[in-house]
Amino acid sequence: MAMKWSKLLKGETLVHKSGNKSEDSPIRTIFERDYDRLIYSTAFRRLGRKTQVHPLSENDHIHNRLSHTLETTTVGRSLGRILVQKLREDSPHNRNRLDSSDNNALDNIPNIMVAACLAHDMGNPPFGHSGEDILSEHMFHGKQNYPDLFQNLDAGEETDIVRFEGNAQTFRILTKLEIYKKEGGLRLSMPTLATTIKYPWGLPEAPKGKNKFNYYQSEKTEFETLVQELGLKTEAGEACRHPLSYLLEAADDICYLIMDFEDALDMDIISEENFYKELEPLCKKLDLEGQCGDNHNSHNSKVSPGKVRGKLINELTHRAVAIFMENYDSIMAGTFEGALLSWKGNDKLSAIKEELNSIRQFFIENVYDTGRNMSIDIGAYQVLGDLVDYSLKRLNNHVQSLKSDNQTTPEFDRKLTKVMGIDEIIEEINDANDANNNYEALRMVLDYISGMTDNYSINMRKTIRGHNL
Repeated sequence: MAMKWSKLLKGETLVHKSGNKSEDSPIRTIFERDYDRLIYSTAFRRLGRKTQVHPLSENDHIHNRLSHTLETTTVGRSLGRILVQKLREDSPHNRNRLDSSDNNALDNIPNIMVAACLAHDMGNPPFGHSGEDILSEHMFHGKQNYPDLFQNLDAGEETDIVRFEGNAQTFRILTKLEIYKKEGGLRLSMPTLATTIKYPWGLPEAPKGKNKFNYYQSEKTEFETLVQELGLKTEAGEACRHPLSYLLEAADDICYLIMDFEDALDMDIISEENFYKELEPLCKKLDLEGQCGDNHNSHNSKVSPGKVRGKLINELTHRAVAIFMENYDSIMAGTFEGALLSWKGNDKLSAIKEELNSIRQFFIENVYDTGRNMSIDIGAYQVLGDLVDYSLKRLNNHVQSLKSDNQTTPEFDRKLTKVMGIDEIIEEINDANDANNNYEALRMVLDYISGMTDNYSINMRKTIRGHNL
């Protein structure tokens, strides 16, 4: 059975409490409230000092996570508006797709897209994707070095402690860590939450060959509630993606693919010749030949990079919705696989997968692994590695003191715990001591370090190493 828009766009939160005001008010809808809460959240604010591609750039024009996120919201909003327009077009095919309740719900799609786009990168740690790998590796080392901290974790808990994932951390921030904390987090609407979910499984439940996931075991209940309440299931009863998540993924892909090119050009990592040359095949496939490079019909021989960016973003946005509509039935059945922009194409609509993959490969070889970025990655390994190890060592010392007759905390540990701000993690161990399961405390270590900005993590490491003296 296909998913229904009226259920997919239900204006309710995961947390229902007696005495709460109506989810909708005369001033703003619940989805507009999602936007407001995200804008004022601490996790959103920190994106301004987190790496997009080029860490700690001295060029203020280069993207960070915040500027990337804001650009993604503009594309996401356009994707939502175009989709609504397409769904409401008077065509024989559309007349069987929507009933009156579905049609009324569609107006909320652009606001849901904007809110979900604001949230989509909140779980990224310092130093971008390198930070994810570093945290995973050092938590794995921590398991070997401090086995008592891990000894009573079940297999699922242990698995996702040693495998940090930014997507799952985003879901945890939204549902557990902001504003209301463990009583619903930001208490966003269910459609906004579901739209942020790209991988509808946890790591222990991941399909074979899949190593990305969207929830930790600590948030499994919240995920399962979303699936049930919004009807995010295939005919076989398996959890599937919210249809709007495909549009969020497209917005993210469109922005980083095009804007990363501009950043590389601004930083003199690639030449202007490379800029036009690498984008030319994509421009041709999108019927933009002559508009994204040499323009023989103009007195100016080149179209400016800014105009190229605008034309490509516009065409890719419309192409993403066209692909969505072309695969509408499989998307609404929860069986569509992969990303919209990676679709294989058909006689009606050509694929652009090959051209986009060529751009990605160019970036891997010529931009991402530049000498500057690799040098900073090496430094990030030391910074985040030390923060993980110092935190786990303090926790382990505390656990050992609880087991001994002399439960005195070493003075150095007391001071370092205070300076690092990990008092709450120690308290979590005290609260869980009877069960002797430190899963939540270990999760809090990752919450703490992954929530740092690039700059703060560097300064904290200097403090604990004594380099600020």
